[in-house]
Amino acid sequence: MQGFKAYSQESKLDIITRFQQSGATLISFCSSPDIPVSTKTLGRWMRELDGGTNGGSKMNPGKAESEDPRMVCYTIGTGGGRKAESGLGLEEMIAFQADVHECSTRLYRLSYTEGNRRMLAELRRKLS
Repeated sequence: MQGFKAYSQESKLDIITRFQQSGATLISFCSSPDIPVSTKTLGRWMRELDGGTNGGSKMNPGKAESEDPRMVCYTIGTGGGRKAESGLGLEEMIAFQADVHECSTRLYRLSYTEGNRRMLAELRRKLS
């Protein structure tokens, strides 16, 4: 008969972190006497961790996979997150991001003048 043990979220994350930092295989890591978890349980936790949505994980929903502060993500489309039938392709999304970046950079460098207002109007047009 198998025994069951409840693990706190902190314990799970601690064990997962130790496993990821060890570089060991799942079997060799779990066979260590100081690891209180089975290979099957740790494997399930790792699958849950990798199976997150929106770049995060089920265990750490607020933490994104990429922690690059320069990364910008856009949700483009309609229908509550579903992709529209005529959704934008990758090239169009990249061009959109480049246009927004260029307009923002030019706005940052201008003082508040008529040119600035025109750039702001152009940026609003591109974003709407």
